[in-house]
Amino acid sequence: MTVPGSIALILAAFSLTSSDGSDRVTAAELTTSRASADALASDRRMPVYVPPKNKVPHARMESGLRGQAANDLRIVALVPDHVGFTTKKDPTLYWYASHATSLPVQFTLTDPRAIRSIAEIELPPPKDAGYQTVRPRDYGISLDPGIQFRWSVSIVQDHDRPSTDLVTGGMIERIEFNEGSALGFPIVCTEEAVLRYAEAGLWYDAIGCVSDLIESNPGDSFLRKQRASLLKQINLPQIAEFELRQSGVR
Repeated sequence: MTVPGSIALILAAFSLTSSDGSDRVTAAELTTSRASADALASDRRMPVYVPPKNKVPHARMESGLRGQAANDLRIVALVPDHVGFTTKKDPTLYWYASHATSLPVQFTLTDPRAIRSIAEIELPPPKDAGYQTVRPRDYGISLDPGIQFRWSVSIVQDHDRPSTDLVTGGMIERIEFNEGSALGFPIVCTEEAVLRYAEAGLWYDAIGCVSDLIESNPGDSFLRKQRASLLKQINLPQIAEFELRQSGVR
């Protein structure tokens, strides 16, 4: 199992006393400690997202203001361009805003079995550039298994002219938890879980887990590199570059 870099650094500096109980550390002990930390750090791997074989193309929506000047607002759902899978009934949904806005924001969830959308919720506008979240559980929303839902986030520029809205979103399908459990999918969010979710094609679980780890360990740049890697793999290189700048790599 992989070990976060912060733990590795703690292990590297852990021994403040030598093996004979004195308050000094020998060069050999320090070298061994550092070697152990390096070995643990090198065990951390990048996730490899394996898309489902039977994928529905062109599932991602994204838009920006006409003209696309440098200061134009752009919003992008952090989803692949096909139906993404999850084992969770209410996974967190992520989207990106290029900068803050005071314009109204609306979340919409559509069930193909219904004539109209099943949820239309006003969200707080982004206060800063970067990642934004929609947490369905906060609104009492849960996904039925086996149904391909479409979700979207809209920036409303003119209530009388919906065609001017900025819209982004994607599609999501929940698989039965029992089915996922039988396949050995992890329950606890760890770095190993991120790898396994990605390899199993569970996009929402992989991006959600690594995002939770980043929230718990904001100083761990490797976790941000993992999320950037996932974003590059679904053809969102500009958002990945934003992630790497956040990690201090760029």
